[in-house]
Amino acid sequence: MLFRSVKLVKKQRIFDCHIHIHFDLERSKKYAKQIGIDFTPEGLIKDMKRHNVVKALIMSTFSNKFTLEFAEKYSPHFLSAATLNPLDLKKKEFEFVKANLSNKRFSAIKLYPGYVQFYPYEKKCRSEEHTSELQS
Repeated sequence: MLFRSVKLVKKQRIFDCHIHIHFDLERSKKYAKQIGIDFTPEGLIKDMKRHNVVKALIMSTFSNKFTLEFAEKYSPHFLSAATLNPLDLKKKEFEFVKANLSNKRFSAIKLYPGYVQFYPYEKKCRSEEHTSELQS
């Protein structure tokens, strides 16, 4: 029997769990222009709505503070994930991320062993043992 009740299927709501926001990078602007994308925060939100993306998680690359502020400025469309490098962890940055995870301003932490070559199970990645050793 063929389905005749296609109208009953709800429109899917999509959560994009990994985006980057590099609106100021020249190579990104150039490529976006070539393929006809409105490479602005407003253009991204418009594309998200058109494709039924209800929320996206921004992965911090250059600045945890910038990512957090962007997500809050363009709320409710975005959440933010902080990035930490356990091999070069600065106390001030660690405290900033910790505080903003506690108050739920950050939704996640991204640790990417591919960039800085560490394993998450290593002792240096355990915050309770590493906190006292943080660089100022």
